[in-house]
Amino acid sequence: MRGLRLVMGLAAVGQAIATKEWIVGLAGGFLVFMALANIGCCGANGCAVPDSRARVTKVTDKDVSRK
Repeated sequence: MRGLRLVMGLAAVGQAIATKEWIVGLAGGFLVFMALANIGCCGANGCAVPDSRARVTKVTDKDVSRK
């Protein structure tokens, strides 16, 4: 994914220079920055998959207070 961002960003920057479109250049620069800094749109660890295993704890008689 990082390589794809870098290639797309460099292509967009090259196209922006050729056509003198600064908005395309900003978008391409953003993609190049994301690739070089190794960040994504979700932020740090934003796209991580949560652990789906259920955490089961046993309750013993000692854990339950009786009145």
